[in-house]
This record gives sequence, C-alpha cells and structure tokens, in this order.
Amino acid sequence: GGMMGGGMGGGMSRSLGGGAPPAAEGTKLFVGGLPNINTDEMRAYFSAHGTVSDAIVMVRNGIPRGFGFVTFEDAVTAQLVLSVNHVIKGKTVELKMADGKR
Repeated sequence: GGMMGGGMGGGMSRSLGGGAPPAAEGTKLFVGGLPNINTDEMRAYFSAHGTVSDAIVMVRNGIPRGFGFVTFEDAVTAQLVLSVNHVIKGKTVELKMADGKR
C-alpha cells in the first residue's frame, strides 16, 4: 500500500504560521448528550470515522458538562459523521453543525 503523497486535496499547502489554521467551513460539529468521557476518549471514538483535526469535551470545575466539539479535516467526513447515529458507552449522542447552519 504505497499511496503516500497522493490522495485527497493536498492538505499540507496551508502555512502553519501562528498555531492551528482556522477550521474549514462545515468541519466542526457540536456533540451533545455525551456520557462521562474525556477529550481523548471522544477523539478516539470519532477518529474511527475519519481524520479528527481537533476535539474537546467541555468541562467546568473538573466535571464534564455532557457536550463537546469535534472538528474533522474535511467537510465531507463531517457530513458523513452527521448522517449516522452515534452511541458512545451506551449513550446516544446528538450531533449538529457547530456553526449553527443546518
């Protein structure tokens, strides 16, 4: 399997000046109804569906608040993830676009 270098859209062309580049349009998802998991566990779950560029579980005073955000490398993956039901640790989670668009 020697397909390194070719492939999808040449994602390495953006400059890396000053931290992470802004997320591409339509790649960031809101994740609600989370079980008691941390960011690493949520990232690992969604990594099974595509390349996760960013993930965070929101926490207040050390207590998970039951929602978070996951950002995928491309909008196609994000839409695919949005289109199916997700159950994490026996809990059905609710996904929607983080930017408020449907």
